[in-house]
Amino acid sequence: MISVDEYLLSDGRYQGIYHLHSGYKKVLNFVNENRAIVSVVNASISRGPARIQLDEDIDFLTTNKYEALRICERNLHISDEAIPYELWKAKSLKLSFHYDKVQCVIAYLGKRLQQQEQELFDSHSKVDQLIVETIKTNLKQGQLESLLGFGMGLTPLGDDCIFGYLFGMNLFDTSIPDIYSIAKEKTTLISSEFLYHMNQQRISDALYKLGKCLFVDEKNVDDYISEILHYGSSSGYGILLGLKNYLERRSQNV
Repeated sequence: MISVDEYLLSDGRYQGIYHLHSGYKKVLNFVNENRAIVSVVNASISRGPARIQLDEDIDFLTTNKYEALRICERNLHISDEAIPYELWKAKSLKLSFHYDKVQCVIAYLGKRLQQQEQELFDSHSKVDQLIVETIKTNLKQGQLESLLGFGMGLTPLGDDCIFGYLFGMNLFDTSIPDIYSIAKEKTTLISSEFLYHMNQQRISDALYKLGKCLFVDEKNVDDYISEILHYGSSSGYGILLGLKNYLERRSQNV
């Protein structure tokens, strides 16, 4: 059955008629008059905030079946057809900060990120090495706001790094800074949507699994990190880079 984030039916900003914002093979992004973004994803993409996960692996580039979206009260319509659904609720993962374990994770992420950079910086990459070095400098100083909208694409690399940094705070801290109120004026709608939910400590099933793999149950961690690293052109890299820098800064205060 189709899975729908419960917020889409309870948060007023998601009510209304949507038009297509952007589309890819596995994801369609829709926007309404409130500038809220909803993503319709195929079954291979994890459930998460502001997502409608279909129960089939469909190639959106070859069909117009999902070209329209409407959310009214607790009713979901796709292409004017009422759709039955089940609600998805974000899980919470709160961990204790064990210094020795965290140092192992930092070292591991550093090695994997270094390997990924060799791929990102080759002659065919869209990622500029100078942009990455600037981002690293700002992350080390904890200057998150300066990274908003920094880079290219629907989710600029600077935003991905902020997202990863806040994900680390989500795991180990009781509160995180309100980046969303600033982000909605400084970056893309999709990045803002991600940060809106991270600000409320709502994470996708994929990030929940990432936290479990790194800090709780290390089974298949190599395979899963490889999967994360290949999100988008550089989004997975940015998320893990932000997480690593948060862990390093947090370690300094232990």
